Order: sequence, then C-alpha cells, then structure tokens
Amino acid sequence: MTEQYKTSMELHEATMANLDQTSQNLTEVVEPIEYTNKTKTIRTKLLDLESELQSILVHRTEEIRGITLAMLSRHHVLLLGPPGTAKTKMVSQFSKGCGLTFYRRLLNQFTTPDEVFGPVDLKAYKDEGVYRRILKGKAADTQMVYLDEVFKAGPTILNTLLGLMEEREYDNDGTVVETPLQTLVGTSNELPNNEDNLGAFYDRFMLRYVTPYLEDEADFRAMLRGSNTKVTPTLTQEELTWAQDEIASMDISQATYDSVTVLWETIKLELEIYPSDRRFVQMLQIMAADSWMQGYTEVMPSSVKVAQHILWNTPEQIKDVKRLVISSVNPGEIKAQEIVEAAKIDYDIVMATETIAIEDVSVRQQIEEMIETIGNLGPGLDAHKAKLRSMVADIQVKIESNRPIRGG
Repeated sequence: MTEQYKTSMELHEATMANLDQTSQNLTEVVEPIEYTNKTKTIRTKLLDLESELQSILVHRTEEIRGITLAMLSRHHVLLLGPPGTAKTKMVSQFSKGCGLTFYRRLLNQFTTPDEVFGPVDLKAYKDEGVYRRILKGKAADTQMVYLDEVFKAGPTILNTLLGLMEEREYDNDGTVVETPLQTLVGTSNELPNNEDNLGAFYDRFMLRYVTPYLEDEADFRAMLRGSNTKVTPTLTQEELTWAQDEIASMDISQATYDSVTVLWETIKLELEIYPSDRRFVQMLQIMAADSWMQGYTEVMPSSVKVAQHILWNTPEQIKDVKRLVISSVNPGEIKAQEIVEAAKIDYDIVMATETIAIEDVSVRQQIEEMIETIGNLGPGLDAHKAKLRSMVADIQVKIESNRPIRGG
C-alpha cells in the first residue's frame, strides 16, 4: 500500500468520523431564543407571505424560501428550467409582497445596454460631453431585478451585471452610483458551457434551483384549480433593512464553523466537487438568514442544509449533493426518504386497481409499520410520517368504499 493511498484513506476515515460527530451535534434539539417584538412581527410577515405564495404556486416551496433567504442575505438566485413553470409570477409576486421595485427583462444576444441600464442622456452628452445613462426604472435603479435567459446576453451587459451583483454599484461614465439592488433573480433553460467563459458570473448566483414541469397528479390538479389570489405588500423598506442588519450581525458558533468545514472536506473527497471558497464564506450569510427565519438569534449548525441549493454546479450533481448535505444534518433523513419511496411503489400498485385484494390490507399494515420505523429514526421526520399516514388513509378509504382514490 503506497503512502499516498494510506494518507488518502486516513483522511477519508477522519473526515467520516468528523461527519458522524457533527451529525450527532446537529440532531440535538435547540430551542429558539425569543426575538424582540419587532423582529417577530417582521418574521411573521415573511412567513405569511411565503404561505400566501405557496397557495398560489404549486410545488414551489423550496424556491420561495430560497428567494426569501436571498433577499434577507442580499444574495442572488438562479432558476433553471423550461418556460411555463411560473418563475416570473413567483418572483414578481414575491417582490410585490415585499413592497420592492421590480424590473424584468428577457435577454438575448441582441439586447443592448440601453435596454437594461437605460438610454444615454443625450443632453448631458451634447452639453457636457459625458456618456452618462439615465438609470431611472432600469436594472441599476431597482430593488428586485429579474432577468430571463440571463446567460444569453452579450459580454458588455454581463460584465456590468457582475459588478452590480457583487458591489451594488454602477459605473456611470466614471461616476460610481450606489444602487438599491437587493436581489437579482436570473432564469435560464440551460447552463452556460465552458467555452462561454461565464464561470465568474455563474458563481454569483449563490442559490440555485431547478424548476421542472409538474409530475405529480395531485400537484397538477391543484395547479388546474388554481388561485387568483394576488399578494398585497406586507413589508416596508425599513423592516427589510432591520431584518438584514440583524441577520448580518448574528453570532456564529464553533459548531457551525465545524459543520461547514466538514462539508467542505466531504464534498471534495466523496463527490469530487470543488465549489469556490467564496461560496462557502457567503453560504454562512445564507445560513444566518435560514436560522433567523426559524427563530434563532445565532447561526445554527443545522442551517447547513441550505448547502444543497448552493454547492452543485450541474443538475446531475443535485441528488448526490442533497444526499450528502441532508445526511450531515440528520442521518435519519435519507433512510426516511428511502422508506417513503418504497412505500409509494406498493401504494401506487394498490391504488391502480379498482377491486379490493387481500394484499391491500397487507400493504396498509406494512406502511403503518413504516411510520413506526421512521419514528424511531430520530426527530425532524414528521413530514415523511405525514406522507405515509396519507397513503394509509387512502388505502383505507378504498377498502371501505371499494373504489380507487388517487393521491399520496
């Protein structure tokens, strides 16, 4: 056995031991500390806004929470997916609910800087000889910017956006303008390829989500029923600033630093994924927003779960990154997911037939036992148990009424 191999194995064993210890620490129940009344009011407003948006938009819970975290931490979001998946509606309604100014533009290779950043001030050019733009109402004068097909723009626009996203500044012919930008949301049908040289720009999108078409029948039916509800502004600019300032000043415990460090080690060792150092530093800011939304006054190690939306580079990596992150937060989560997936296979077979069979009762009993099994895996798994209880209820209805019930 070579020394290099031995060193690699020792590192692997040490890393996995650290991961096991960190996982035990993360599963400890920590009670949230009470915030001030003002902070609780702001947090409640945001939670209510998320609930309102979830009632309008089907199967977009994670993306809605991602936009919330991005806004609170002043980072940016990429929504990757085909057209017609309610991305525009989600962002525009969120912006409206937060009382933010909103700018939207569909980009392509022919889009000009005038369209995105404003026309040249011809009077200033004629009188003063300066090439200054009129920024009012454009990307550098807006709090929530939404750019569709964001990677299709030309290099001039993308380079300007890079500075706008990172520094919140716009260079208007030598005059540096401080912009009100809170969050930029970009959408795309596809990721840029290596030849596009957009790695630095892509890296500025801290939170990344894939928004596919609906696949579940129950979700599809819910979408068809729809909701015409329009959100109303609930948050003031002063309240948003208050929340952002609180989040930026939250303490970070050694356990939280440890959780991020272990993830930094394991994602390289286990998955051979190498996110930039910047992503890990800025991930702590998003973790702070996540802990704040849960009612904590310090950044909790369990908030490392946001990494599942931060550390992947391609959609093919999402499943493995999610597995690694979730197992570091709650080891029982992966096992619970596997149990629910196995139950769903038997459930679909039962519900696909109209006649009652003895196997129906057997499957119901097996799923009831699975609920107990998940209960023994540890805390934080109530959502999985709820899915199984729903399956049990549907099977029981079929047994009693001798007719199929779809759902689960």
